[in-house]
Amino acid sequence: MKNVSKIFLAALSLAFSYAASSAEPRIHLVCSTYPIQLLTRAVVADVPSVRVDLLVPAETGCPHDYVLTPADMRRLMRADAVILNGLGLDDFIDQPLASVQSNAQRIDTSNGLDNLLPLRVPATGH
Repeated sequence: MKNVSKIFLAALSLAFSYAASSAEPRIHLVCSTYPIQLLTRAVVADVPSVRVDLLVPAETGCPHDYVLTPADMRRLMRADAVILNGLGLDDFIDQPLASVQSNAQRIDTSNGLDNLLPLRVPATGH
């Protein structure tokens, strides 16, 4: 949790570094899943210069099966940061994010959690 807090504090400090003189958002954050969007919106709630968008619709059952739309690709192109759940849940975003030549910062909220999780079963299933 310390790393997740550090990530969001860094995002928050980035948001505060911009002047909030106009009503138009200056920082565009794109979140991979609904829970990540809720957390991000809570962190930047009082910062008027930040816009938080959701990539995978909240009603989507499994993000692994989601296919990005042209509108999603435009969102990725325009994003200042893409905030991901990590842990393999939203790996489908990696290749499209690279293909749109976005300068978006990639923030993986699961960084540093490897030592907190139980050992994973090898991919062979044995």
